[in-house]
Amino acid sequence: MANRVKTRYPLRIEQSYGRNISNLINEIGKITLNEFDQTLSADIDKERLKKDDRFIQDGLLDVANKLIKKVKVLSLGALGNTDANKIATKYLNGVNTFSKSNVNSQLSAKGINPLEKESWLKEYMKSKIAENVSYITNIRDEYTTKFEQIIYRGVTSGQSSKDMRDELVNLVGITESRAQFIARDQTGTILGQMNAQRHQRAGLIAFIWSDSGDERVRQSHHERNGKIYYYADDPLLPGTDYGCRCVAEPLDEKEIEEYLKGGM
Repeated sequence: MANRVKTRYPLRIEQSYGRNISNLINEIGKITLNEFDQTLSADIDKERLKKDDRFIQDGLLDVANKLIKKVKVLSLGALGNTDANKIATKYLNGVNTFSKSNVNSQLSAKGINPLEKESWLKEYMKSKIAENVSYITNIRDEYTTKFEQIIYRGVTSGQSSKDMRDELVNLVGITESRAQFIARDQTGTILGQMNAQRHQRAGLIAFIWSDSGDERVRQSHHERNGKIYYYADDPLLPGTDYGCRCVAEPLDEKEIEEYLKGGM
């Protein structure tokens, strides 16, 4: 229909958010690998040549303990709560601006006045920023915990410095993937919730589920594609399932009638 404006997905915002988190994780990775290379790596190779196993373990564990403590401090310095808050705030503001602009274009096309005052938004934004700060700092904390496990396991099992370093390099990659997933998951969820609030407050009572149309769409969501859902029924919102990039195409009453008659 001529008066329909498609619901868009903020892919660039998602990608930017993922990059920002990943950049900080990469920085922590560089710091931790450098500390490993400067301290424990050389000691491992020297101590493995000695014959007194008890001395070897005690000596390396002492170095390992100091390394782990230092890495935790440096990680907090590289990615503190203030850094996480800045990233999350910029990200939420970006998604909010994107959503509001898109929805207002949809409303204008349907002859509905654009949204102005939004009393619900302040608390929602505050909550989502706090939630995303938690996700970001959890990534950091999970990284340092796994770093600690790799170091202790390697020291006590007699692992070579090269094998331990390879595990640490792999850990950075795994952590980056986690950051990308959070960016994708949160973007779909936040966009879906914001759009739903704005659609309903503008008097739009239903939507058509629209999937992202690529090979990553899960089968259950593809089966929803093109079907109508009513907000009053409290349905699963597009984008709010984990890692979902589906969107809701809002319908006014005239469009609902046409849809039910098979005219859309």
